[in-house]
Amino acid sequence: MNSEAISHRIAYLIFLIMAVSVLYAPWYCHATSSESDAATPTRTYSWHQATAAAPWPIRWGHAVVVFKDKLWLLGGVADLQGSCLNDIWSSTDGVNWTQVTSNAPWSPRVGYGIVFQDNIWLLGDARVIHSSNDVWSSTNGLDWVNASGVEKWIPRSRFGCAALP
Repeated sequence: MNSEAISHRIAYLIFLIMAVSVLYAPWYCHATSSESDAATPTRTYSWHQATAAAPWPIRWGHAVVVFKDKLWLLGGVADLQGSCLNDIWSSTDGVNWTQVTSNAPWSPRVGYGIVFQDNIWLLGDARVIHSSNDVWSSTNGLDWVNASGVEKWIPRSRFGCAALP
C-alpha cells in the first residue's frame, strides 16, 4: 500500500442553523474520511456547537445558503404570531456573524434560498396564507434585484428548489 493511499484524508463540514425557541445556536458536523483502503473507506462524524448564542434573533423558516465562502442567513419568522423578517446575516465560520442589513428590499418572508450562476436566489414566500411568487437575486448578499419577470409561477407554499451545475 503506498503512502499516498494511507495518508489520504478528506474533511467535510455540514452546518445546522437551529433558530427555534431557545435553540438558536449554529452547530456543525465534521466528517472525516480515511481512505487507506479504497474498498473499505471509514468515515467518522462529530457534531459541535459553533457558538452558544448567535447574535441574530430567534427565528424559523429562514433560508440558509453557502455563497462566496460564507454562510448566509435570510429572513424567517420571528415569533408564534407569524411576524416575518427580511434581515440578512453572514458568517465565514458559523461562530462570528455580521448583520449585512436589517431591512432587505424583499418583503419579510419564509423564503427558499439557493445559489445558482454566482448569485444568491430567494424564491417566493412559503407561508400558507401569504405565499408569493417573487424572485430576487444578489451577486454580493447586500444588493438585490427583483428578477420575477413578466411570466410568473403560481404562488405556492412549502415547495423545494435545486440547481443543476
